[in-house]
Amino acid sequence: DVHHRRRRLIDATMTDGPVAHVLVSVWDAPYIDKFVDTALATQLSPGNIPALSAKANLIYHFYTSAESAPYLMQRTTALASHAEIVMHTFEDTVFEGETIAQHLSPYSGATFKNFLNQVSVFHLLDQIAANDPPEVLFVGDSDLLYSDGAFPIMFDALQRGKKAVVSPTVRLSLEQSQDALASALARGHGVDARTLGAMIAAFPHAAAQISYMQDGVGPAYPSQMSWPVGNGLLCRTFFPHPVAMIPNPDCRRWESTIDYDFILHCYPDPRDIEMFTDGATVTICKLSTDAYLQDHMSRAP
Repeated sequence: DVHHRRRRLIDATMTDGPVAHVLVSVWDAPYIDKFVDTALATQLSPGNIPALSAKANLIYHFYTSAESAPYLMQRTTALASHAEIVMHTFEDTVFEGETIAQHLSPYSGATFKNFLNQVSVFHLLDQIAANDPPEVLFVGDSDLLYSDGAFPIMFDALQRGKKAVVSPTVRLSLEQSQDALASALARGHGVDARTLGAMIAAFPHAAAQISYMQDGVGPAYPSQMSWPVGNGLLCRTFFPHPVAMIPNPDCRRWESTIDYDFILHCYPDPRDIEMFTDGATVTICKLSTDAYLQDHMSRAP
C-alpha cells in the first residue's frame, strides 16, 4: 500500500551517508492545502529540502488520518523527488499498545494537536533513537515557515557536534501576509531570512503583538518579549522552539509538550544546543489565522 511504506522499502533505495527525518502532523483537506501552499512551499525552496537531500538521505514522516492520507500523498508529489515519504495513519499506527487514534480519543481542539505532537514525536523516537550511526530528526509543524537555507544550516550544526537546534518562533498572520508570502514564493527561490523577518514585523499575528513591550508593559505570560526596531523585531526569547535534534536513546518520553524544556531534559548542557540569534541568517516563524488563540491572549496588568 503506497500510503503505508515500510522502512525496509526505504532502506533498499537509500545510499551511503547520513540519514535525516522530518516529522509533520497534518490532516483534513483545508489544513493540508494550507500546509502545502505555505509551510511545505518554504521547505521545498532550493536552499532547503532540495539542498539538504544532497547532504543526507531524507525520510519525511506524515502523521495523518486514514481518510486524509491519499489526498496528502497526492498534494506532496513534489516532495517525493527529494525524500522518501512515510504515512503514519492515526488508525493504523500503534504506540504503547494502542493506536494513535485510541490515544487521541479523549482530546479535542488545541489539546488534541498538542497531544498528537507529543505522541508522534515519541513514536518516531522509538523507531530511530537507537540507530547507529545517530540520525537527525527535524521536529516540524504544519504551520512552520522556514527561510531559504535553514535546513542545511540546522543539519550542519548537528553534524558539527551540536545535539539540538532551537529557534525563536514569532507568529505571522495568515490573512495579513498571504499576498506578500505568495508573491515571494512565486519567484521560485524561497524567502530569505531578512524578508521573512520583515514580514513578521509588517504582518504580526495578535499573539506576537501581545509580546511587544510598550511603556514597560508586556505579556502576562512572558515567554517572549519583543521590541519593534525598524523593519524587524528585537526579541528576548525564554522558550525557543525545538526544530532539530539528534535523538537521545535515553530520552524518549516527556510529560509536557514538545518544547524547550523537552530539549533541556534530553541535553541539559546548554553548550549542546544551537540557538539562532541572528534573523539575517535563519528565520523560522509560525503562520496562524487571526482567529487562532483569540480567546487566550492577555497583557500584564
